[in-house]
Amino acid sequence: MPLEQLNTTQPFALHTDNISTAIDIDGTVHPVTRSSNMIAVGTNSRLGFQNPWWKSQCKNGSNATTPFVGVEYDAEDAFVSAYSIGTQFNPLQGNREIGRWDYTSSGFIQPNIIASTISVPSNVITDVTNRCIKKFLAECTAAMSSENLTGRSIKHFKHDIHSTLHPMTGIRDKISSYLTSLEKVKYGKLRGPSLLSAISSSYLEFKFGVQPFVTDITDILTDLVIKDRKRNPTVPVEATASSTYQGSDQISSWINSGYFSAFQPKHYAVVTASFSVRMKGGIRTNTGMDGRVGFIQDNRLLPEDWAPTIASILPYAWMVSYFTNVRDIIDGISFRTSNLSWGSKNTRAMQIVRYGQVFASNPNPFANPPNVNVFSTVISGGSSTSSYKSTQRSSITGPDLVPTIEFTIPSSPTPWLNMMAAFLPRILKVVF
Repeated sequence: MPLEQLNTTQPFALHTDNISTAIDIDGTVHPVTRSSNMIAVGTNSRLGFQNPWWKSQCKNGSNATTPFVGVEYDAEDAFVSAYSIGTQFNPLQGNREIGRWDYTSSGFIQPNIIASTISVPSNVITDVTNRCIKKFLAECTAAMSSENLTGRSIKHFKHDIHSTLHPMTGIRDKISSYLTSLEKVKYGKLRGPSLLSAISSSYLEFKFGVQPFVTDITDILTDLVIKDRKRNPTVPVEATASSTYQGSDQISSWINSGYFSAFQPKHYAVVTASFSVRMKGGIRTNTGMDGRVGFIQDNRLLPEDWAPTIASILPYAWMVSYFTNVRDIIDGISFRTSNLSWGSKNTRAMQIVRYGQVFASNPNPFANPPNVNVFSTVISGGSSTSSYKSTQRSSITGPDLVPTIEFTIPSSPTPWLNMMAAFLPRILKVVF
C-alpha cells in the first residue's frame, strides 16, 4: 500500500486585540478605541511521508522509517489589563489642580521578542550527535552481549586477580615500613619521592585494576543469576542526547499599548535554545532456538569486536580518551549496521521565549516640573510562552553511527589526577 504523503503549510500569526479608554490630563475625553490585528510570525509546515503501518512493519523486522521535515510555531495569548488614575497639581499656584487623567486598557498583546528561526552552532550539533551515537551503540552492545571479558579485561585479567588477592600491596608495604623509611630519609639512605611513587602505583592499581575487575565480576553474576541472558530475536534500542546552548534575559516592549503607551509597558523575556538528537531502532540479537547467544558473541570476540578490543588494550588508551573520541569512532566504524532491523534518527532545534508579568517602565510619564503628579497605576498579566521547533527524521545508515572527531581538554580534576599518578615516577626523577 502506498505511503501517505505530507505536504502542508499553514501561516501562523499572533492575535492582538486591545480596548482602551482615555481622559487626557487636559480633560479631553477620547472615545473608546479598539485595536485588533494579526501579526504574521512564520509558517508551520510538514513535508515528508506518514506510514500508518510502521508498528507492524517494525514487528516484522523491516525498516518503516520515512523521511520527514517539520517546522512549528506556537504562542500563548498574553492577556494584559492596565489602569491608571491621577491628578496633577501646580505648587507655584497654591497646589492648584491643573488636570486629571483616567486611562484603562485591556486585551491581548504582542511582545516584540518572539521565538523564531534559529541557527544551531556546529560545535553543538557535533557534541550532541556524538553523545547520542555513543549511547546508541552502547545500547546495541548491551542487547547483543553481556559486555564481560572484553579486550580490557583479557589484558588485565591476571593483574586483576593479583590485585584482588593482594590489594594495595605497594601502599600497604610502605605504611608498614613507614618509620623505617623515615629513618632512612633522615640519614639520606632513601629519598622521599619513593613513598609518593608507591602511593601513585597503588592508586592506579585500584582505579584501573580492582574497580574494573569488580565490575566485570558483577556483570557476570548478573548475567548468570538475574537476567539469565535470554533475549528476543529483536530488541528495541533507543538513545537521546540534548544540549541547551543559549539562555538570556531580555526586556520585551508591549506593542500596541494604545493610550497606555506613555507608561512604556514592558516585561522580562527569558530566551532559551536547545538542540537534541534521538536514535531509535531494533537490533537483531542473533539468538538460537533457546533464546541465547553464542559464547563468542556474548563475550564480544567476533571479528567486528577486534578493532575496538585492540584500541582498548593499547598502552595509555584511557589517557587518549580524555582528549579525543578516537575510540568512539572505531566503535562506530566497526559496528555492523546489518544487525539493525530498522533505525530512525530524529533531530530537533527549538527556541522558547517565556514572558513574565508586565510592568510600567516609566511610572511617571506626565512629570512636568514644577507640577506634581499624584496617581495610582496597576498593570497585571502578560505571562505567556512562544516557541519555535524544527524537526527532521531520517533512516539510520552506516555513516550516521560514526561520530565526528572531537578534541577536548578535560575540565574535571579526576583525569588530571589519573595522568599525574601515571607519570609521577618520571616527574619525581626530573624534579628530584
